[in-house]
Amino acid sequence: NLKQKTKKFTPLQKYPSIYRDLNFIINLYLNIIETQKYIFKFHSNIKNLTISDIYTSDKIENNKKSVVYSIEYYDENTTLNKNIVDEIEKKLISEYCKKFDAHLR
Repeated sequence: NLKQKTKKFTPLQKYPSIYRDLNFIINLYLNIIETQKYIFKFHSNIKNLTISDIYTSDKIENNKKSVVYSIEYYDENTTLNKNIVDEIEKKLISEYCKKFDAHLR
């Protein structure tokens, strides 16, 4: 008795995405999942988010680590342009740095 699997169709995106990487220096003991959730919920145009690198070394400040987030921006109703994403990113950087006592690398 084989169960028949239902195939689900996922349509292609109508508009292109914009991809950006952000590299922050944060507290070594800060919960990465918390920071990731914060970024993901920050704006409705942030559609995907991955942590592409976490780095610690003596070249980074004491009790700090470098975290690189790869962010996909997408709007299902229109094509995003550089200016729109720049504005979102500018606010994100400012708010993230305040909330997590971080700075860009």
